[in-house]
Amino acid sequence: MINAGFAWATANGLVRKNPVHQEEEAKLVISETFELQDQQGTEINLSGSFELEDDSGFLLSRDGPSIDSSLADIARGGTSDAAPEEAPTAGQAASFKLVFPTLAQNASATSLLASFLEVLGRKIDACEDIMDKLDESQNSRASSLRDQMKAIVTEMKAKYDDLTAKQAESVTTTPDKAFNEDLLRKYADITKQDVVLGNYVIRARTMTKKGGSSKAPSMAGAPKSKASEKKPKDKKTKKEKSEKKRPSDSEFDDDLADELFIGFEQGAESATRVTRLANVANNKLKKHGVVSQSWQDDFAYPVVVESFQGCGKGHDTAVLAAWIHDEIEAIDPTTIDEGYASLAMKCAKKQLPLFYMRPKHHMQLHLVSLAF
Repeated sequence: MINAGFAWATANGLVRKNPVHQEEEAKLVISETFELQDQQGTEINLSGSFELEDDSGFLLSRDGPSIDSSLADIARGGTSDAAPEEAPTAGQAASFKLVFPTLAQNASATSLLASFLEVLGRKIDACEDIMDKLDESQNSRASSLRDQMKAIVTEMKAKYDDLTAKQAESVTTTPDKAFNEDLLRKYADITKQDVVLGNYVIRARTMTKKGGSSKAPSMAGAPKSKASEKKPKDKKTKKEKSEKKRPSDSEFDDDLADELFIGFEQGAESATRVTRLANVANNKLKKHGVVSQSWQDDFAYPVVVESFQGCGKGHDTAVLAAWIHDEIEAIDPTTIDEGYASLAMKCAKKQLPLFYMRPKHHMQLHLVSLAF
């Protein structure tokens, strides 16, 4: 390290011979200090401002993660609540409100040509719809207002054709100052006509809502027929009202089928399920009543004794068997469908009748036949 220090001092002219002991000494830098000196010069500060229109609020919307966002959102660069919405184009924002786009101070008039044409076309279409409604009105003021609107719309259509030609020209050529000035004049003329047309549109909407007519009023003192004034009201019979209060037949059938399926799926019945089954069967019995009293000897008794033996279930199964028995007796025995041959053979062995009914009733009969 000493040799390297003397070599550096020799190269930089920092070696001297001590006059006292006549030995060479190297002036090495052990510590350095700096001193701040006053400087003179010129400092320039630049500042500026600008104005812009943001109807949709897109520039103020948050498109970066907040402090409370999760680490995944911060790494992804999005917000925690929702992804930032896409900024609507100038044509979409203008066509939504039907307002012509404004031109910035240093912008070119050609840059607004496409969006201006879109808004102008929508305004013309909307005015033509209102004019069609005015044609349907019988009011004389409506026809006069329509003629005034038609004159302005005709001029705006001509300006629309001119702007379309300008747009095609701007694609093939470079727009110069004269081209942009001509566009600005057309923009100003169309805007003036749009202000007048807007007042007409407000009046037209009022007329179409009122729906006034120019027909002559009826003579004073002319008697009015009471029969034409009063509209006949539909009278509903008591039977129809009572039928509305009652649940439909299909509702009872669906409930009873559900209870049957649940019972055979679960096996042993609980007290809660037996009560629910009794309520469903009881409602069915109240609606239709017992058609035949012979079910106690012919059908229900063997079902209760041989199959559904259990405490508290005799009455419930008897009511259910009575309903199914009455359903069977009401059907023609000649209408047997061949698609149920296997089920018909089983019921024939058990001496049970099986006829063509709805699939839901077939399943109910099948479940009852399995209990024998």
